[in-house]
Amino acid sequence: MPAPNLAATAGPAISEEEHEVTLHEETPVVEKRVVPRERVRLDTDTVTEQRQVGEEVRKERIEVEGDEEQLGGQDQR
Repeated sequence: MPAPNLAATAGPAISEEEHEVTLHEETPVVEKRVVPRERVRLDTDTVTEQRQVGEEVRKERIEVEGDEEQLGGQDQR
């Protein structure tokens, strides 16, 4: 049998009258926090590469800007 609570025994005597009592309970509180764990440093390596590629071109158009005298008066298309 649990030990009597002195606050529960204080007050008016129990009688036929209606009494109101506030009950309390303990409830667990669970929370999740984000905290730093470790620090990571990133770095990039730049790679430059030259390749010669070739493929057949179906259509090629060349636009030339300039004076016709400099071009020799020829159609360059």
